[in-house]
Amino acid sequence: MFYRDAGDDVHASQDQPDVSEAHADQVLAMLGYLGLSAETPLGEDLLLSDAIVSNAKRFSFQKEYEWSVLALLHYLPPIRQWVNRWGKACSFDAIAHDLFRRPWDTGACNGSHLCQLAASMLNIAEQYEILTDRSRNKLHAYLADAAGRLANNQQADGGWGRMWSRPIPAGPQSPSTLHMTGHHLEWLLLVRHLHTTNPTVIERGIDYCRSKLLSLLNGNDDPQISLCPLVHAVKTVIEFDRLGEEATDEDPAFS
Repeated sequence: MFYRDAGDDVHASQDQPDVSEAHADQVLAMLGYLGLSAETPLGEDLLLSDAIVSNAKRFSFQKEYEWSVLALLHYLPPIRQWVNRWGKACSFDAIAHDLFRRPWDTGACNGSHLCQLAASMLNIAEQYEILTDRSRNKLHAYLADAAGRLANNQQADGGWGRMWSRPIPAGPQSPSTLHMTGHHLEWLLLVRHLHTTNPTVIERGIDYCRSKLLSLLNGNDDPQISLCPLVHAVKTVIEFDRLGEEATDEDPAFS
């Protein structure tokens, strides 16, 4: 699936629809999530580490970078800063500050991937010193703001739509979707030990996902459903149930 281009950059194939990726470096991020070693072969004379080095060299704040950073988070630490091919210094601190400045609802999937990125950075920062205290504080503030918006703007059915960061209007609303609801529940569960979120907010979101998934299993078609929202929704329901089984008094959101 991976190849080197004429400039020696490593990419996932974009010319075959059945194996292309929706976001740049999405496959790399998933390989890291699955725990594959940096020495994993990706093809003839090509290792996963080569793809990571290529990712770091072509990193830019001018593009959609959420998945690129997720891939780097899995393989660069304890390295916390690097220089791209244009001589610009890059670091996880700089990414945290750039993310904090971005408007809500921007970026991949209406800004939900920015929240997921912030949550992942904080999680990795618990294992490696990749962030200054100031950057960690900014990410905590960012997620606290996002969680507050989700709590205030949760719709009657328990889900969220594309305009999740904005107050629910008095008139017609953006409908809740598995896409948005699953994305946000994913990061809320990821940082449950770092941020206090009203358990009812999470439970209502899970109930929304569960009911939508059951409806689909019963044969009710939804033209908006594709693999992406299904994966996020199923993953969050499974994780919520797993946490419920392992709940202790020290985890009040699931006790």
